[in-house]
Amino acid sequence: MPAPRTRWIPWLAALLLAGLVLAAFHPTLTGEFVDWDDPENLVQNPRWRGFSAEHLAWMFTTPHMGHYHPLTWLSFALDHAWFGADPRALHGSSVAWHAATAVAVFFLARRVLAAWSAHRSGAELAPGTTRLELAAFFAAGLFALHPLRVESVAWLTERRDVVSGLFAVLALSAWCRYVEHGRRARDFLLALVLAVFAWTGKGTAVVLPALFLVLDLGPYARARNERLARLLLEKLPFAVLGALAIPVTLRAAASAGTTLKGVAEHGFLERGAQAAYALVFYPLKSLAPIGLRPIYPLPQPFDAATPAFVAAAASVIAVAVLLFAFRKRAPALAAACAAYVLALLPVSGLLQAGPQLVAERYTYLACVPFALLAGAGFAAAARRALVPVALASVVLLALLGAATARYARAWRSSETLWTHTLAVDASNPHALLHLGTLRYRAALAERDPARRAEELALALRFFEDGMRASSLAELRANTALALGFQAELDPARRAELLAQALARMDEAFALAVRVGGADSVWRIQRAGFLFKLGRADDALAELERYVRERPDDAQGWRTLARAATDTGELATSEHAWRRLAELQPADAAARVELGLALERRGASAEAARSCGEARTLARSGAALPPNLRAELDRRAP
Repeated sequence: MPAPRTRWIPWLAALLLAGLVLAAFHPTLTGEFVDWDDPENLVQNPRWRGFSAEHLAWMFTTPHMGHYHPLTWLSFALDHAWFGADPRALHGSSVAWHAATAVAVFFLARRVLAAWSAHRSGAELAPGTTRLELAAFFAAGLFALHPLRVESVAWLTERRDVVSGLFAVLALSAWCRYVEHGRRARDFLLALVLAVFAWTGKGTAVVLPALFLVLDLGPYARARNERLARLLLEKLPFAVLGALAIPVTLRAAASAGTTLKGVAEHGFLERGAQAAYALVFYPLKSLAPIGLRPIYPLPQPFDAATPAFVAAAASVIAVAVLLFAFRKRAPALAAACAAYVLALLPVSGLLQAGPQLVAERYTYLACVPFALLAGAGFAAAARRALVPVALASVVLLALLGAATARYARAWRSSETLWTHTLAVDASNPHALLHLGTLRYRAALAERDPARRAEELALALRFFEDGMRASSLAELRANTALALGFQAELDPARRAELLAQALARMDEAFALAVRVGGADSVWRIQRAGFLFKLGRADDALAELERYVRERPDDAQGWRTLARAATDTGELATSEHAWRRLAELQPADAAARVELGLALERRGASAEAARSCGEARTLARSGAALPPNLRAELDRRAP
């Protein structure tokens, strides 16, 4: 039992740790939304901005962009209730979540290191001793201040890492408490509740029961006095809940269409090679955090015989053999590696989802065991030379914190993020895609003709460099858009540029279908090129296919309706305006247009009724363009 005067020391250490996290991640506090899933998740999505029954039902029942994480949505809703949708406030909240996780890792480290000392090493490392507090602080600092944490903290879309991570670490601490205090039911229930919170923050926390078992067999050495069957049976309630969470997580990933890759597209050999590469990649990046970036693209095509993958597989096998051979001499290393592998398993590539080979965010929970191992190393070294070891640790944490702050600055905006990515990976297709898109949007907004031409030329240069480096379909699609815009600015080459735009869009479709599906929105853009090239029938067919793929997309029906009206396809026009009116009951313009379409068919009574409904909506304040208001006035009863 620590003396009363020393009980405040852990809390002072926790406060200092939170301050260091704030100092390292302070560049994110002025950050913006970045164009890396943030628009689809947070900017264009209003369903997280409230606590109404409708908002809550969506959060708890609807996967979004391949993920199911209701607790993470609740954290955003709480931010919105307090601060609105200001990205700076959201970033501040993410830093606070990470600081809380860092503190939780500190208290977990105190328990695990003390338990290992008591049950394994035979050396007393009791709570309250200077060596334990410093070792736990070093472990937590190594976890919290490492540049590999930046993606999880600075990227708002990845809020799920810090939310799930906090509750996962708290669940691990609760399990330690359960073991230490004679397996009390209340500690077991607390661990169970915290595990559920972790799972609803991010589905990859389903590995927690396996991590509990590592704690049992490693630092707490429970297998000495208890049967393995009992230890496994103890995890059954967690395993049952995890078994329920796994299909939910997989269905969420599958709901995104192109997110979860099938075996035909990404075979077992490729998955094994990717997993082996990931197992080697993260420890190496932990030791040498250089060249960090938001995306490490999955090679296309994927060749498992590439030297890097072969070397990784050989390394994994060799390390596994050595760990097994020396498991009794280096039990802490074996336990840390086992926990690392288990925590990484859901995101190792065996169930590949997304365009990435590896991702820095996947280290958030998986590298906690290595931080604890480093804490154990600190404690062992400090037995002989506490002051030199402590000073060296301070220097290391300071260097890591400075590197984290530098990398966090790269995440402050889309421009800085992708410029940084291109600086460390000159052929990164995603960086070239996003930088080209930023320049294309700048060209659209630019009023000065010379500056607009400059921005457009730069956009096309980025896209062309990307196409030389990758078969990414989005590069072709965005090149098509840029060429289409250039056609409007250069009448002399209009037909030539439109033909090039159409060809690029067709390439995008062909490539996208090969890797799981094309973006339906491209059909609207392709239809636009076809119309401008005088191929109205082909354009209408493209729009009709789009609304078949997205039957509830109002903008698609509006585009089809206008195109059909302009080309004299009266039946298609009427059908499209009618469907739009159904989808948007408060849209007065759609009802006027439907009335005009019905009038052209000779259905005067139905046309008058539709115009009457539009008139009622207009009186209630519904927007109506002047030309349609004039049409409505001419048909006043």
